[in-house]
Amino acid sequence: MSIIRSKDLVHEYIRRDEEGNVESIQVALDHVNLNVEPGQFISILGHNGSGKSTFAK
Repeated sequence: MSIIRSKDLVHEYIRRDEEGNVESIQVALDHVNLNVEPGQFISILGHNGSGKSTFAK
C-alpha cells in the first residue's frame, strides 16, 4: 500500500487578461506518476521552474 500516490497528475497555470480571456497556458506537471511505499525515502530534484513546488502542493 502506497503512502503517497499520484496517477497521471496534471497541473496547468492559466493566464487571463482583464476580460477573463485565456492569454496562455503553461503546463507545470504533465501526467506525473509516483508511488512511495512505507519506509522509502525520496527527493524531488529539478531546475528552477520545473514544477517541484507545484507537485509538493
